[in-house]
This record gives sequence, structure tokens and C-alpha cells, in this order.
Amino acid sequence: MPEQTDPPNETVKDLLDQGVTLLDQKRDAEALLLFERATQLDASNAIAWTGLGAAAYKLRHNDDALAAFERAVDCDPAMASGWSNLYTALWRVGRTDEALEAIARATTLDPTLAAAWTNQGNAYLALHRYAEATLAYEHALALDPTRRDPWDWQAWVLGHLKRYDDMLHASMRALELDAMDISAWKYKGEALEALRRSDEAVVAYQQALSLKSTDMTAWRGLIYSLVKVGQYQDVLDACERALTHDLGDTYIWKHTGSALYHLKRYEESLQAYEQATTRDPDDAIAWQNQGRALAALKRYDEALAASERVIALEPQLATAWGDKASALSELGRGREALRAVAYGLTLDETQASVWRVMGNVLFGMKRYAEAAGAYSAALDRDPAAAWVWARKGDALYWLRRNIEALAAYEQAIAREPENATYWEAKGHTLIRLWRFRALWKVAARLLELRKVQQAQASSGASAATHEDGQRGSR
Repeated sequence: MPEQTDPPNETVKDLLDQGVTLLDQKRDAEALLLFERATQLDASNAIAWTGLGAAAYKLRHNDDALAAFERAVDCDPAMASGWSNLYTALWRVGRTDEALEAIARATTLDPTLAAAWTNQGNAYLALHRYAEATLAYEHALALDPTRRDPWDWQAWVLGHLKRYDDMLHASMRALELDAMDISAWKYKGEALEALRRSDEAVVAYQQALSLKSTDMTAWRGLIYSLVKVGQYQDVLDACERALTHDLGDTYIWKHTGSALYHLKRYEESLQAYEQATTRDPDDAIAWQNQGRALAALKRYDEALAASERVIALEPQLATAWGDKASALSELGRGREALRAVAYGLTLDETQASVWRVMGNVLFGMKRYAEAAGAYSAALDRDPAAAWVWARKGDALYWLRRNIEALAAYEQAIAREPENATYWEAKGHTLIRLWRFRALWKVAARLLELRKVQQAQASSGASAATHEDGQRGSR
């Protein structure tokens, strides 16, 4: 048989055109052969070397790709796209400084080359130089706002810069270009949550999950936003669905436990937290929540052990010292409890929950004046906690500071008007103050609430258990 020879009159242009077509068809190995022939025919052709580099790059022949792109810029040092291509090859082999120089050269040679600005943004993003990344993406998007990926990356960077309004705008622009963009839906959810628009964040994360039900990042975002909305049954439902995709996700198990805790299903809550601590024995928050579930079940020795495990992991966590103090107090070890909570406050005196524990410990020791002061400090930091107002009222009641006690109970009632215990405490205080006309109104309201309680068959509804392991009013 005669020897096979190259096609007659084969030109570099023909080879380049055919090579580009093959690259578009993802026939990269065949394209590589054509670009090699082109460089053999014209070793000074920058486009031929660029094509060869692109084919080698796609085939992950990294050294060959780098060599080809270097030849391309040697042939035409003014070709901005060549320097941008060289950046990609240098970056892949870990020559970061040279890659940054190459991409800077590209944007300098041709400031209108959107792809080069995008590459520069990607480089800065990977290096955590977010302010520089967002400027590069802004250049790219000003030149070509029709490409989705730069909007996605810009949204991600803006989130790191805590520019959440801009992050929301970027994610929405990405979605205008592609409503099936899962990342953009997640970025939109993150931005909305950061802007305290949790209801809308829930919808965004649900959209992401409708596109990919196995996306655990979207599940975590959805669960977090549902927690903020306070829809604990929905949180539990979401956690259960997420766990069908990944049983090993500690974050999901922790939120399963939290949802069950808020639904007062303490045994199940404990089991969920045990799943979390089994999977990650060094997760201090999982141990802390497990301890609180144990406290809710009145298993105070175990709650104390859990708090000590948290302190071993994070000795500077003030709330862990508060949890330890709560358990010690319930075990009748008041002096140890007082030392523990006092130490917690030296670590962080801004924590309302630790001040609440201080109040509870002092109240249990019948040091009512100091307890009232601790509750006041807690309320300065978190005035929304109804039960703390009631507990402060209890301390003041024992001090016979009846008018102040009445004011505290009224604050509690204003926040939880359906809590019969608070109304009952107000009634006792009115008796002391001989305000019988007001007492009749309280009695009537109590009668209404008791009827509702009986109808709901919720015998424990009048004394809500809180995260500090204490009850509402006396």
C-alpha cells in the first residue's frame, strides 16, 4: 500500500478552523493533532500555539499547555488573550505570582477584554483578596453583563465583604440570565437572610432545592432561615428530609435536636444531639445543646458532665460556664454554681443568658436583691424575655417591693399575654397592694386562660422551660 501523506495544499488556516470545530465538539485529542500540524507548518503563528495550548489544557497535559501558551506570547507579545491563557496554565501548576503578572499584562494590553478581567477576579478570589476581586468582576461585567458566571462569583465575593444589598443584586442578575442557576438561588438566600428577610430567604433556598434536592448547602441555608422565622416544625421536617441525603451531616443533626427541643420533645432532642456528638466529638455547641436537653429532662448530673465537656473544648465560652452553674444549682451546689457563673461573666459580661443564670443561682440561694439586680442586667441586654421579667418580679415580691414587682409582672404579661402563671403572680401582688378592683379583672382573665388550657389538655403550658433551665414565675 502507498504511504499515507498529509492532504495536499493543507493550510494553517484550514487546520486552525478544523481544530476549533473539534474543540467545540469536545474532541480534544483530535484537535490537538491538528494544532500540532499547524505549528509545524508555521512555528511563528501565535493562534496555532494558542489552539495547541487550549487542547492540551483541556486534556490536562499541563506542562504541554504551559509551553504552548508561552510560545504564543513569544510569537505575539501584544496579544492580550494570549497572556490571559498563559495565566490559566500558570495558575494550574501553582506558579501564582507569575500567573498574576500574566493576567495583569492581559488587562493592561486590552482593558476591554472581559474574559481577562474575569480571570483576574477569579485569581483574587482564590487568594481571598476580595476587594480586588470585586473590582475585577465589576470591570468584566461592565464590558459584558450577559455572562452568568461572573455575576455568580461577584455575588460570592460581595457576601464575604458583607455587602449584602449588592450581593442580592448580583445574584438576581445571574438569575435573570439563568433561572436554573442553583448557586445564584443560594447566594440570593444568603443575602436575604443577612438582610433579615428570612421569609424570602426560605423561598430562595426552596428554589435551589427544587433544582437539586441533594444540595446540602441549600438545606443548611433553608434550615437556618426557618429557625430565624421560628417555624420549628418546618425546621424539623427540613432536617429529616436533608438527612435522607446525608446522615453524617453534624449541622443537620444539631438543628434536628434544636427543633425537637423547641417542640418540647426532649428525649428525641437528646438522641439527635447524641448523633451530632458521635459524628463530631469536638463540636462544643453540639455538646452544649446536648447538656441543655439533659437539663430539660432533669438529668442534672449528666448535664453537668456535658457542660464540663464543653468547657474542656472551649474554656473561654461564657455560656458553657452558665450551663455548668445551672446544673450545679439544680444539684443543690449553690456556692459552686455562683463561682462558675461569676467566672463566666468575667469572660463575657454581654451575654444575657449568663446574667439570667446568675439571677437564677442567686434566687435559689434566697439572695433576692442580688437576683433582681442580675435579672435587670439580663434585661438590659435582652428585654424581650418574658420569663425573666416574671422572675425579676418574683425576686422583688420576696423583697416586698410590691409596686416594682407588679411592674415587672406587667412587662412579662405584655410579652406573653397567654401565660396564666404571670397573671396569677400579678394577682398575688395586687392582693398585697389591696387593689381588689384590678384583682377582679385578673381573676376573670385567669379563668379564661384556665379554660383554654383545659381544652388544649396542656397541663404544662403555664410554666415554660427556657434555655437557662429555669421556669417562668413562682
